[in-house]
Amino acid sequence: MLVHEGREYDAKALLLGAGADLAHLGLTPHKLRHTAASAAVAAGADVKVIQLLLGHKDATETLNTYGHLWPDRLDEVSQAFEVARAQALATTAHVLHVPKMSTAAS
Repeated sequence: MLVHEGREYDAKALLLGAGADLAHLGLTPHKLRHTAASAAVAAGADVKVIQLLLGHKDATETLNTYGHLWPDRLDEVSQAFEVARAQALATTAHVLHVPKMSTAAS
């Protein structure tokens, strides 16, 4: 059951009704469901939003089905870590200063 602006909607009935009008185009409720999920991910929806939209029991089901739609952000995360590391080193450099030890033999 979906609730929008205080009104309840039967999601399955909505999809079946939409699919009935589009069957001649080869569209099915299942295809429309995947299209809705894909469009939502492209619009910036996170996994929890998609889970709720599709009525999945948990986010694992959503990720197993649609995880490939989210972009790989490893480069972005790596760059953010590097910036944070550089800032931390710059602000703690004076604390980490260790005097140079003499190398002369005793």
